[in-house]
Amino acid sequence: MPEYFPFNITHDSFLRSILSDRGAAIAFMQTFLPGSVSDRLDIEAFTHDSTTFLSRDMSTRYADLLFEIPVKNSAKKVTVAILVELKSVQEKYVSFQLLEYVALAYRKQVKKKRRLQLIIPVIYYHGKSRWVPKSTIDFFEDVPPDFIKYIPQFDQIFIDLKGKPAEEIDDIRDGLLKTAIQIQFLRFLEQLDTALLIKIF
Repeated sequence: MPEYFPFNITHDSFLRSILSDRGAAIAFMQTFLPGSVSDRLDIEAFTHDSTTFLSRDMSTRYADLLFEIPVKNSAKKVTVAILVELKSVQEKYVSFQLLEYVALAYRKQVKKKRRLQLIIPVIYYHGKSRWVPKSTIDFFEDVPPDFIKYIPQFDQIFIDLKGKPAEEIDDIRDGLLKTAIQIQFLRFLEQLDTALLIKIF
């Protein structure tokens, strides 16, 4: 099997374009967010938010996807933002990239003088090799215990496509997203599975 499919259909830009479709985006969040998060959100009422941030040096930063979603049964109409970063290759310092995006997103909220909205960072990884991203604290060895509290720390949702059972992918209700994810799955096979290609298309 060739290392890459024609037309770059397995790359991050491919999935980003798929998730611009509303039905596919809803199915993505329903499938891949943990139940402890998705069960509390009115996912079908989401809106796309801008993924462009301006840093203090006036350079532009682009997150892959940012969804604004209402919390169910919230008397104050609270919403949260799901910030999704798509990765086809491992990046050692991805936690600091997310830290920058989250900080810039909060800064953008402050600038707009709006009530602060919780941001939940998500990494969707569809690379071939296993990956466990390091958290920010993992990079600081031999730091005196009293200094640990000064290291910025936050949780993130990590989705490893290779570790997902095929049955879970088959259960995706949105046909567009299911096809896209199944095509990405083909990268993990040692040789081209013609039967699977026929099934997908």
